Amino acid sequence: MKINLSTKFWSWTGRVLPLTALLLVILLVTIDAQVTLDYLLIAIATTFGTIAFFWWWWVVDAIRNLNKFFTDSYDRFGDIQGHLREIKQDVHEVKSSHESQLKELRKKSRK
Repeated sequence: MKINLSTKFWSWTGRVLPLTALLLVILLVTIDAQVTLDYLLIAIATTFGTIAFFWWWWVVDAIRNLNKFFTDSYDRFGDIQGHLREIKQDVHEVKSSHESQLKELRKKSRK
């Protein structure tokens, strides 16, 4: 569990921090920051950019997980269909092999 959390942390860090650093560099180069307000605005823009990057990767992961879920469900549905066909065939075989006994039971139930 601890390794899984560590892996997730580094995975997200590897996705988001490079984009955040790139955004920060672009903002610092394009905006000639001279006063504290400029640095504050750059910090706010970087924070919102980082949140957007996290959200973007979260959506990509969610879509990947949904796609995997639907693919697995489709495969399981195919397996279930195959099992139901086998059951239907088995029921038909049992029914045909015991047809005389079924006729007798039906006659008894009518009386």
